[in-house]
Amino acid sequence: MTNLTADQTAQLIQLLEAYIAAQRVKYRSEAQPLSPQIKVGLSQFFGAGVLDATYLLELQEGWIAEPEFYPALKTMGFTTLPDFASLQAITFIDTVVSRGAIPQDTLFHELVHVEQYRQLGLHRFAELYATGFLACGSYYMIPLELHAYYLQAIHSCGKVFSVEDSFATEISKGRM
Repeated sequence: MTNLTADQTAQLIQLLEAYIAAQRVKYRSEAQPLSPQIKVGLSQFFGAGVLDATYLLELQEGWIAEPEFYPALKTMGFTTLPDFASLQAITFIDTVVSRGAIPQDTLFHELVHVEQYRQLGLHRFAELYATGFLACGSYYMIPLELHAYYLQAIHSCGKVFSVEDSFATEISKGRM
């Protein structure tokens, strides 16, 4: 794992934040609001604010390119960056972009990220995502991803719970 200075880390966070904001702008105009059926099915887990604010774009061809700052990170020795080619979906604040039709469990995972963005704001989300990756060296060990995968697993077991409350608890306990 390559260590970054505090200035380099701050720059990475700024680049990630700008990338997320730009991608949201790029894909939001093509995306559609969640269908009423999806909203009803997920209303036991997510508040209306999240469900009403979220837009979904199911790309039938092409995919999202890696961020422009990836080559610089690879030059610095980062070899375990999140692999965009393997992603089924990605969330840019309140806009979910998926590769083709999105499976329900993947949509649930992405909506957890929408809730995370809602509670944290873009800057704090980008900061936690970048520093989580830098601390652990793996996409799968980023605390925001661990939380989303954990809630996705609970959801797949048929449990009903509030994602908003779950994430607020993680924040209050200092885990985010």
